[in-house]
Amino acid sequence: MVALIGESDMVRVDRLTDCFYWTSFIGQGRPVLGKRLIVNAGIYQMKIRRMWLYLLLAAVGILIILPTLILVTHVDNWSRDLTTNTAETSVDAADENLRTLDVQQNRDATIEIVLAVVEKIPNWAFIDQSENKQGQHVLHVTRTTGVMRYVDDIYISIEEKNLGCRINVRSQSRVGKGDLGQNPRNIKQLIKQLRQQSELFEVDDLPAGQ
Repeated sequence: MVALIGESDMVRVDRLTDCFYWTSFIGQGRPVLGKRLIVNAGIYQMKIRRMWLYLLLAAVGILIILPTLILVTHVDNWSRDLTTNTAETSVDAADENLRTLDVQQNRDATIEIVLAVVEKIPNWAFIDQSENKQGQHVLHVTRTTGVMRYVDDIYISIEEKNLGCRINVRSQSRVGKGDLGQNPRNIKQLIKQLRQQSELFEVDDLPAGQ
């Protein structure tokens, strides 16, 4: 491991790395780093810089790609979802799950069924109920996102109509200018599940597929 060249001049070569050269000069007695170590150190620094460059490019890519994926997978209506944070049912909506729902049950029975459905929907919670000035019974429900804990307020109004009740739903986000289509999805999810409750409808008036 050690080769003697002279009494005052000695070179040590580390067999494990073969890159450390130690030279003791006459009268100095201090080590000097060999040329090979300097070259290897330069290559190592280049690799480190290249690694940081790759990490930076990856981070930039994630910052660009992730929001794009969220938009593509969540936005249903580009003319609406980026600028509107509320939605509600209507009698003439193109989507049947965004239409006002007429049922063949009295108000108390309808309220009970609606609350039972809300209880089964993940991340939904019943808050309170009240009567508005129009005589409608209003159920206040919230939906909370799993990670960021954003909250949507959902108001389900139940109005006695002829021999049954009419159900309307309004959903509104607490934050944000646009809802990325989440409020319409809230309403669709609720109305779809209500339409599957056969006890809300008379046999002759069941929705398609019942």
